[in-house]
Amino acid sequence: MAVAPTVGDIVGLAAALPGRAAKRTEQVLLGATERGLEIVLRSPLVDAFARDVVRYRVIQRVADPLVEGDAIDDVGPPLVAHVLESGLVDEVVERLLQSEQFWLLVDEIASSPAVTDAISHQGAGFAGQMAEVVRDRSRNADARLERIARRVVGRGERASGNGVVAATPREP
Repeated sequence: MAVAPTVGDIVGLAAALPGRAAKRTEQVLLGATERGLEIVLRSPLVDAFARDVVRYRVIQRVADPLVEGDAIDDVGPPLVAHVLESGLVDEVVERLLQSEQFWLLVDEIASSPAVTDAISHQGAGFAGQMAEVVRDRSRNADARLERIARRVVGRGERASGNGVVAATPREP
């Protein structure tokens, strides 16, 4: 039984032809290939192929070993870099920002009890931190003013038990 030649066989034979014959054969093969692809792409074959890709989970079956194995380390970074450089992320973000549904989702999330509760706790914690800073600065300013007043009046200073310098009464 004779085996039909493959496209690779025919291209190999064409490459062996002298100069112009090789070029002309290549043009004929490319033209025939383009016409064949056009016929296939216009046919219901593409729709059947797409249904089968989904039905037989082809994309998942190909992606799972990539994600589970070490191959993702080789494929992942260049793929992510390509996606970022392509401008696809910018386009997606732009479309999201223009989408009314996106802003409805943002409003829904922002007004959710979990978010408002977290903001109020964070706000209370921040207010407590600010109050502590103001108390410390107020204590330091108070101590400085007291020292200045004691010097002006002529009384000496003494250290109290809490580390704050306190004025000592002047001897008569």
